[in-house]
Amino acid sequence: MIDTDSKAAYVEQIQAEQQRDRDNFSGRQARPLVPYSQALEQRFQTDWSTVDIPTPSFVGTKIIEDMDLSVLRKYIDWSPFFMTWELKGKYPRIFEDATVGEEAKKLFDDANALLDRVIAEKLLTAKAVYGFWPAHSEGDDIVLAVKVGTDGAEVDLETQFRDFLKTKKQSLNRDRQLVFNAMLQQKGAFTINEVVDAGRIRNGKPRFSPADVRRTLNLLEEAKLAAVVDEKHFVLTPGSAGSSSEVKFPMLRQQWERVGQKDFRSLADYIAPQSSGRQDYIGAFAVTAGLGCDELAAKFDADHDEYNSIMIKAIADRLAEAFAEYLHHHVRTEVWGYEQPTEFDNEGLIEEKYRGIRPAFGYPACPDHLPKKQLWELLDVSNSIGMDLTESFAMWPAASVSGLYFAHPESRYFAVDLLTKDQVEDYAKRSGISVEQVERWLA
Repeated sequence: MIDTDSKAAYVEQIQAEQQRDRDNFSGRQARPLVPYSQALEQRFQTDWSTVDIPTPSFVGTKIIEDMDLSVLRKYIDWSPFFMTWELKGKYPRIFEDATVGEEAKKLFDDANALLDRVIAEKLLTAKAVYGFWPAHSEGDDIVLAVKVGTDGAEVDLETQFRDFLKTKKQSLNRDRQLVFNAMLQQKGAFTINEVVDAGRIRNGKPRFSPADVRRTLNLLEEAKLAAVVDEKHFVLTPGSAGSSSEVKFPMLRQQWERVGQKDFRSLADYIAPQSSGRQDYIGAFAVTAGLGCDELAAKFDADHDEYNSIMIKAIADRLAEAFAEYLHHHVRTEVWGYEQPTEFDNEGLIEEKYRGIRPAFGYPACPDHLPKKQLWELLDVSNSIGMDLTESFAMWPAASVSGLYFAHPESRYFAVDLLTKDQVEDYAKRSGISVEQVERWLA
């Protein structure tokens, strides 16, 4: 793809960078690690009495069956695409590079021509499942409260409330989201008798008005909540629509002293502890744009078209990352609603100039792959959208992304790298596995 002289220069450049990385790593290893107990004491601190904690518009999971690829196209970050072809440079400036610019432009044009065909002929399918749950931190663990019904399936409380209102007056139905959010935030119960005077219940059916909604909110604010269940009541309380179970994600904490660093972070720091008295939430997601990719690549291989076999995989990877970016943007602007929809352009999205993070298991902030198993069970990923985990916890299709959503206003990405034995032992105990297993997966 690149002429011999250019490729030789490129290889020399890469080798020099790799040596620099090795030198940096060696220097990093020489730096001291603080004891795990000290890292815990110097954890990232939040004033939980004042920090903004947004409430998601639903609890439970939602599925996107067939995402429009033409929408995802607008969210593509093309820079990593060129790395697939061993071309280094940032899009679109790479086109101006004297060494690889011409080849990069050809690859870009070919990719977009194939992408046009993929969209027109629906050659790839993109699916997603995502959800939100009440959560709190316990030390370096994040604990989710997951409501399950009698059949073991998760109950979407918003759906439950919406179904209840389908038979009610439209004026209340228009305000159902406002009511639901208030109910959820208060973790209380909503009963018809609290909203509608007994004299307005005729033949067992209440008559609603917009004022009833306002009255409901006032009652919730005053915490005048009942917990009576009969044909005239809809109760939203923990355990009212099934039982609650806990899902725990154990996290790791930084221990390597960095220059100028004041704290040692764990993702658990971004979720409120129960002692704060605040209700926090966490999100999770799994997206794929690779359904159909293996079949397409196999057809290209059968035609001895290695170029397009590699190209379709590279395109699917870019679409999957674009899907993750699109969904996170949707979550921030619509589901959690703490960001304005027009606040950032695509470049701002690519550079992650926004509040909130979506770390993935197996990456620096949470380097262990094993918690993907809990993530898959939490979202019912395999049954919901056909994504699977291999024995090594790699995702299939390969063009897939999964992780967690954090909305903490000061959340940021960081790296957990070198660990002391005491943290490894503590993590193994919290994870319910042996120290040897932890060391193997973190190696």
